[in-house]
Amino acid sequence: MHFLDLLGFFSANIVPAAALSGVSLLNVLLPRSPHRRWSCQCDALRNVWFFPKTHLTLPSSPMAYPYPHDSCNPLLEPHSPCTLDYHAVFSINATGLSDIQARIRFPRKHNFRLAIRNTGHDYLGKSPGAHSLFLWTKHLKSFSFLEKYKGLKYIGPAIKMGAGMGGIEAYWFANFSWPLGSGRQLPDLRLPLTLGGGHGPFSLKYGLAAEQSLYLSMTVKAVPDNHFSTAYITAPDNGTNTKSIYFALMKFLGALPGIVIAVVSAMWVAAPFGSMLMPAFGPGLRQDDIDKLLRCTLERMDNLGLEDQYPYSEFPTFLSADNSLTSSWNVSDYNIGGRLTDNLDGLNSVSLVSDVAVNPYFRETLFSAVVGTPIDYNGLASNQAAQDKLTNDLLPLLAKLTPKGAAYLNEADFQQPDFKWAFYGDHYEKLFVIKQKYDSHDIPYTKTAVGGDRRM
Repeated sequence: MHFLDLLGFFSANIVPAAALSGVSLLNVLLPRSPHRRWSCQCDALRNVWFFPKTHLTLPSSPMAYPYPHDSCNPLLEPHSPCTLDYHAVFSINATGLSDIQARIRFPRKHNFRLAIRNTGHDYLGKSPGAHSLFLWTKHLKSFSFLEKYKGLKYIGPAIKMGAGMGGIEAYWFANFSWPLGSGRQLPDLRLPLTLGGGHGPFSLKYGLAAEQSLYLSMTVKAVPDNHFSTAYITAPDNGTNTKSIYFALMKFLGALPGIVIAVVSAMWVAAPFGSMLMPAFGPGLRQDDIDKLLRCTLERMDNLGLEDQYPYSEFPTFLSADNSLTSSWNVSDYNIGGRLTDNLDGLNSVSLVSDVAVNPYFRETLFSAVVGTPIDYNGLASNQAAQDKLTNDLLPLLAKLTPKGAAYLNEADFQQPDFKWAFYGDHYEKLFVIKQKYDSHDIPYTKTAVGGDRRM
């Protein structure tokens, strides 16, 4: 059966099995029409199939291409399979605490899997939830500012938010910010990113997102607003300057410890199209401060004769700085894997507190190296081969450079062979004891989560 022959529907709180992938997208994005117009509908859907926003507003359509196993893929031939396959059986739109409590009891009673999904911004297959009941938390939106929060280890301003609050939504309130991840660049991020640690422009100054958590719902520390500076560097590869670009990149990497000490977040890319710093983001820094940190890299690029661009700006508030950032490229176009890289010679970033579950190796990390192979939307087999290349060839090369072993579990290889150590380090056994205490039946589980190997 072709996916255009299936028609899904939505009720107030329950999304049936038919509302999946291409099916739900057609019903939401495109009007129903006779068979003669299906070709136009297919073309329209194919044009946006690559973008996360096509999938993330819906309860079961995965952002990451491999996980539905090509079921209902509009880029394939018309008579390609369209079945539930690795999709959830039902999705529950959680609108309050009672919904969550009831939906957790139900799969426990009937012995099947519960998957929890927000927007579905996910590379490791945690949100698709094969054969499961989805608990969809995207619409749990609440926001309140607590001027005088008092806890066991923190007294001061805080923000209380619902799970459905997005990065940019939760960023700024009453002249206070929360040190979250990207806002404009990755607007589909939601609060569950904290469960993996959560890094972003504030991480070097205040620590990871997980370190800001104070209480359930969740309640997080708030920090005063400040001025910010940003800078971009782009050096396109014209086919004759590849070696020069690598020499310039080596100079930048040599300057990276100083950039980290100055609490500047720097997102950089090396790809066939060239090298990009996009951007360097300095909380509380002036433009001259950013210029000094990048001067040696810019001078090297000039000496190598590279044609580069260096736009920079200074902003009075975080929100104005974040609004200036350029949107990232399509984040779902790659199979990815990652490795945390140190080589700091004793340099430590913001210390993690002992009761945070994040891998303690984050204390020694200079940068998170994320590598990727392009996704082929027309072939699941070729994509598995590309992912295997990451697992078996590319990531082991990075591992040789980082023998202590660690990876940021939100941007990692879902096939990571030693995921317990790589993702959790010395904290794994303690986390496993907690998992057994509160979820001995493994109702919510994923392959690379604590205890996930018990279901494999």
